[in-house]
Amino acid sequence: MKQKLLLLSCLIFLFTAAVQAQVPQMINFEGVARDASGNPIVNVTIGLRFTIQDGINPGNAEYVETDSARVNGFGLFYTYIGGGVPVQGTFSAITWPAGNKYLMIEYKLQGDTGYLNMGVSPLVSVPYALYADSVAKNSYPVHNIGDSYGGGIIFWTDSLGQHGLVADTTDLDTGIVWNNGSYNLVNATRNGIGGGKANTERIVIKQGAGQYAAQLCADYQGGGYSDWYLPSVNELNLLYQQQAVVGGFVNGTYWSSNELSTQEATAISFSGGGAFTPSNKTVTNAVRAIRAF
Repeated sequence: MKQKLLLLSCLIFLFTAAVQAQVPQMINFEGVARDASGNPIVNVTIGLRFTIQDGINPGNAEYVETDSARVNGFGLFYTYIGGGVPVQGTFSAITWPAGNKYLMIEYKLQGDTGYLNMGVSPLVSVPYALYADSVAKNSYPVHNIGDSYGGGIIFWTDSLGQHGLVADTTDLDTGIVWNNGSYNLVNATRNGIGGGKANTERIVIKQGAGQYAAQLCADYQGGGYSDWYLPSVNELNLLYQQQAVVGGFVNGTYWSSNELSTQEATAISFSGGGAFTPSNKTVTNAVRAIRAF
């Protein structure tokens, strides 16, 4: 059988997603399949192998994937680089800002046992959001638990080490109440990362001025920062787990900003193995302020 030639054209559409949004980890690819005479190959399924490499002659393959596509009645097919089956590397780990990137395209028709190399082309225009996302991951400093930063000690970071939580190095108080002298429901119920900040703001608005745990944190300006807050119960649990790293804790119970009822809020016993403890709002417990970066 006369060998058929597959001619491919690659159209890479630039993503315009903001850097802060989740970046689509794919590149649109459009191809045209033709035989040796230039006639479209139609209504068949073809196999594809894409290799993105750094440099050429020789190049270093950073990412390889296989895929398949259905060719329509006009010889056109569409797929997404980054959406196939990874053979080597991961698409998200491609170092777009470093070096010159080249795309090698290989194909096979149904029944073929091996791929045919259609050549290597430079990727002269890297999709904006992929480039920007890679730059963002590699340009900002990476922080680690235990680092002195942002007015205190880091006790939690995200997966990139670029955002996290900082604890003050000392307690603001070792015996202070949760409320402002009267029982009322303030709906301070956010318990995740960052939830303590919203809880603290709600508590202070509902309780007003006074000497109590949330107000103490909100008024604090340690290290030149004014965005300290009373940790949520999950933030406080993370702090408990890193108490040896942060240091300075008393052998007692610490308030969280999470309310349980009109009369009770959640505390964690640092002396009792990190047990979550319902505590009457008029009981005096210790307070450690935290902030996010």
